[in-house]
Amino acid sequence: MKKWIYLFLMLLAAACTRDPHHNGDDDNPGGGGTPGGQGSTLSIKDLSGYWVAVDNDGLVQTMIQFMSARKAVSDYIAISDMTGGEPCHFWEGNIYGANEGEGLPLMEASFTLSQGQIRIPTDSYGQPSEGFWKKRPEGFTQAEKYAWAEISVKDNVLTLAGKSYRKAGDFKSAPYAAISTTLQDNIMTVGSDAQVVSIPFVIEPDLPWLEVSAQRGGGDFIQSVSCEKNEVKVDVAAVSVAGSGTVVISCTGADPLSVTIERIIERRIVPETNSLTYSYESVDGHLPFTVTNAYDAVYTPSVHFEGNPDWIGGGIYQREVQFYVNENNSGATRTARMILSYNPRINNPDLYPPVPEAVVTVTQTYAAPTLTLERQLVEAPCEGLSVSIPLTLQNPRQYGHLTASCEADWISDLNVGENGVTFQVGMSTESSAREASVNVIYSCYYGDFTDVTAVITVRQEETHPMITVNPEGFTTDFRGKVNDGELYFHYDVVYNTSDELTLSVDENWLSPAPYFYSGSRVFFSVAENSTTQTRVGHIRLTCGKGYKDFTVTQTGAESDVLVYDYEKTCNYASQYLTVSYNLAGYFPDQGMRGESEVDWMQPYGIDGPLKFTFHVDENNTGAERRGAMLLCNGDQKTHIYVTQTYEPPVITLLEGDQYNEGYAASTCMVPYSVAWQRDGQATTCTASESWVHPTVLTHYISVQFDENKTNIVRKATLTINYMSVSKTFTITQGLRDWFDLGVSVQWAACSVGATSGEQMGNYYNYSQAMSSVTSGRVPTTEEWYTMQKAMTWTYEERAGVKGFVGKPKKEGLEGIEYFVPAAGRKQSNNLYYFGDYGYYWCSDTSYNSNWAAFFYPYDGPNQTIEGYGYASTNSFVASYQVPVRAVK
Repeated sequence: MKKWIYLFLMLLAAACTRDPHHNGDDDNPGGGGTPGGQGSTLSIKDLSGYWVAVDNDGLVQTMIQFMSARKAVSDYIAISDMTGGEPCHFWEGNIYGANEGEGLPLMEASFTLSQGQIRIPTDSYGQPSEGFWKKRPEGFTQAEKYAWAEISVKDNVLTLAGKSYRKAGDFKSAPYAAISTTLQDNIMTVGSDAQVVSIPFVIEPDLPWLEVSAQRGGGDFIQSVSCEKNEVKVDVAAVSVAGSGTVVISCTGADPLSVTIERIIERRIVPETNSLTYSYESVDGHLPFTVTNAYDAVYTPSVHFEGNPDWIGGGIYQREVQFYVNENNSGATRTARMILSYNPRINNPDLYPPVPEAVVTVTQTYAAPTLTLERQLVEAPCEGLSVSIPLTLQNPRQYGHLTASCEADWISDLNVGENGVTFQVGMSTESSAREASVNVIYSCYYGDFTDVTAVITVRQEETHPMITVNPEGFTTDFRGKVNDGELYFHYDVVYNTSDELTLSVDENWLSPAPYFYSGSRVFFSVAENSTTQTRVGHIRLTCGKGYKDFTVTQTGAESDVLVYDYEKTCNYASQYLTVSYNLAGYFPDQGMRGESEVDWMQPYGIDGPLKFTFHVDENNTGAERRGAMLLCNGDQKTHIYVTQTYEPPVITLLEGDQYNEGYAASTCMVPYSVAWQRDGQATTCTASESWVHPTVLTHYISVQFDENKTNIVRKATLTINYMSVSKTFTITQGLRDWFDLGVSVQWAACSVGATSGEQMGNYYNYSQAMSSVTSGRVPTTEEWYTMQKAMTWTYEERAGVKGFVGKPKKEGLEGIEYFVPAAGRKQSNNLYYFGDYGYYWCSDTSYNSNWAAFFYPYDGPNQTIEGYGYASTNSFVASYQVPVRAVK
């Protein structure tokens, strides 16, 4: 007989007045009541500890999976016979099952699913319907019709007889409820760059015991596949050719899913900008561009201009568009479209598809030329005029040019250029005023260009008598002329009329002579100038509407005090100077005195007959100077100019400017002299280094210097200063040959072949190194190691060389600084690791091994490397060339 499953969930009605634990007669499996009675509700988690009846052979194991928050058509409880029987689905409303009509009748009961609860009806007494029992009946035996299994609940899974089925391999079939996985899309498209792709999916029902996995199904660009809850992550590599692959997703109890990953090549040509704007001027343009996923072996870039406009064009050079833009004479702004392409040279669209074009808009603005004249009206006298008018030309064109024209024949010598317009207005003989126009035109023969025009209006007055004088100006001294006829100028009148000549003056010290004109001459008088100021007056000669001004300039009376040798020159020293003077006799002696215009000269006084003495201070300015003294008689003043030269002090080092000293602390004397010394000026001396201490003496510089405890030859510059003059000398301090670094041997100050510790010296291979030391020997690995450990090391730069500075830890050796350059090594005459590592030969050898000390910075410049510099225990190639630092 087919096995049937009867599930009897023990539910008590919460609303029942009877004892919820009382079930009537425990021995009566019928229990009375009819289907469809009062229902009771119980959540799945509350079912733990109840018993249900199963088939009496004890082989039936049943699992119940409750599912909530589902679509209505999927709201069910799955009850499965795990021995292979058909499932029973408890759908909402009724019970349906296989083998209906065989064996015991199918139960007719109403179920409700809501919020994680199962509602099962009870009879009129509050007992569950037929077949439901709360506990295992007393006297139950395996031989009876039904077996019993206890319910346990975990994670909303009901397990009978203590057995839980959580893996697909535990089921002979999965008839309880179909597991389904759903993808948003079974085809994914990815670009050509390396990336991680996420594939989300949905599992229904989402059971906690389900296992999900994913693996690559094809496609070499798929590097790895990992699976997380509801998501598969695929690591894809960068490629240059399109292709496809698959990823297979497997889930317990569900059919596997296959996702196709299409790999496309995203090539784009990308200009630096998509918009270019230029002014009206011609220009050579440059536009860089890039190509994503470039494949130049098959693709090639190109450029063309849409519509092939005649004002722009160009081509591609490497990764740049080089083009020209002609001058814009069109009269309006214009635009062109530059089309950039990356075209396949192989006709295989599937493998090498076309690349989208990039469009760049090129805009050229238009600015009309403007022509501006400084003035546009010229008022000319009848005698004519030379005219020059500046102009401003804005926005000129490459082939533009200026012209000027005038139809009037009395306008001549017309010229025009970028600086302006010039022309000559001729003399008028007309009885009335006249007018003409000068046209200035800016033209361009290239392109559609409209001329720009500016007009100058020239107006000339009618003719009238024109007077000329010769000369036009006259200069006289302060005495003037008192006799009539001695001062005169010539005149002439053109287009004379019957009008009479008249003469007028603007100053009362000028006056026309009686009968001031005679023939072609005009006579006038000038009064005496009793002041020291020059004065200017004007005489106007008039005839009708014509007139002419004559200028008279009269000098002042300064020259009455006559000074002999009014230009004096003296040297830098403090001194007295004397000059001789005389009076012209016109002015009496009104109390001669001296005044100074500068603070470095002072008047001393009148010294003897007609002599003036003054003092000049010492010149300490550093340059020649010039000033003036004034010799005064009343308000009459005469200048005496003095030029004082400057002789700069001269510092001389009597024994040269180079001094070489040993490493020990000592004192040296540097003799010097100063020429052209100044009163009260001191000599000083400064040093560039703190280890030298200069003291200035009368004729010597005493230089005291500290002991050189480094292995680097050091130099100091000392400067003697006197006023603005300086003199420099150098002291070089040597170094000891051997250094006590607090270990059993003494170490050489520098490498073999070097004269100072910062020098690299010679580079030797191993065999050369062993014979390179003539005083001392090559140190052993242990001696290097001991020395390194006895020092505190830093990575620094000394004398422009990077290397390692060691300071002994041993008491009594304070101040010693031992420098080891980071000399690197040579191999086949090539230098490696210079400035980074320091290699130095050791004398030790072993089987196929040579030894070298090794220094290296631990954590960058200026970081302590104590404990990190060591004698290398690795073999060092004998042909390598490195320096040697000796010991004894």
